[in-house]
Amino acid sequence: MKLKSLVRLTLLCCCATLLSGCWNHKDINKRYLPVVIAITEGQKEKYKVILRIPDPMGKKLRVIESEAQSIAKSFDKMRTKADVDIDLMHLKLILFSESIAKKGIKDIVEYAIRSRDIPPKILVASVKGDLEPLMHDQRTSNVGATEYDFFSKQAGWTPNISIVPLWKAFRSINSDLEDIAIPIISKGKDTLFDFHGSAMMRDGRMLEMVSTDEMFIYNLFEGSFGGGILEVMNAASVTVVKASISNQADWKSGPSLRSRMKLDVVIEEKSEGMSNDEIKNKLVKIVGDRYNRLLKKTQAHQVDILGLGLCFSSHMSEQQRSHWRDEWLPKLKYQFTVDINIQDTGNLQ
Repeated sequence: MKLKSLVRLTLLCCCATLLSGCWNHKDINKRYLPVVIAITEGQKEKYKVILRIPDPMGKKLRVIESEAQSIAKSFDKMRTKADVDIDLMHLKLILFSESIAKKGIKDIVEYAIRSRDIPPKILVASVKGDLEPLMHDQRTSNVGATEYDFFSKQAGWTPNISIVPLWKAFRSINSDLEDIAIPIISKGKDTLFDFHGSAMMRDGRMLEMVSTDEMFIYNLFEGSFGGGILEVMNAASVTVVKASISNQADWKSGPSLRSRMKLDVVIEEKSEGMSNDEIKNKLVKIVGDRYNRLLKKTQAHQVDILGLGLCFSSHMSEQQRSHWRDEWLPKLKYQFTVDINIQDTGNLQ
């Protein structure tokens, strides 16, 4: 009997260890769930961190801020003076001031990935001008997802706006062949945000701006074009319904690239007497000119936001890959052609 009792007790203890407890559970009413985090230069310390926290009861939006020599210490100060826990896993957007973006966001991005307190899928953007009025804007205090909807393909996003998650920014910082372009926003008058193009980032540092028209080409390369509208000399407008691009890379004395882009478009409106062939020819020129401007800008500033270096990865040695942006991207010879297919069925399908 003693042996059976001992066996039963042992089995009971083993089963108990498999049960998940709730000793560290925190009620949702005892947590702050910030949606946006903004990072700028502090007046007394290196960093100033601001959290934008929507109120689930629809009351005034809560904003918490702190200055410290590191991001981790800023969070520690916030938690010290907060009356409830601060849960960062619900963050949707991380904003950097323009001054921080120009100095470099590498250390901040690497901390965010290492800490595991901040989700790697949150989106990254830079703020033009003073970001504090944007963070204190009370117009959306009872809508927690409004900030994210600006970048959502199911809401306010257009192909002129780049979408860059934190993990992609981290990958580009540690890549020799690919850079990113993060959106530049400011506090809007009629809406929460105004869009001002994108920042070309190399090694986590802003070097140049990309216009909204050039961003459309960037998003076509990324395969993000839904609902994109192209205007043809104020005489017509078309919607891109399908886009594909093929790249043929060659390396003899240096990199050479032939790219062909195919666009299926629907005519939304056009001036009387303008033929489809005229629209097609003008579209070819518009898209080609934008591509050429964008590529020349990447070559001049040695920032490969189109990721063209990936096309030559198998052609280069390890040493050549490490010097792709500085030595080989400016020497890149390229040929770009555009094929336009006009679909007359419009939105009746």
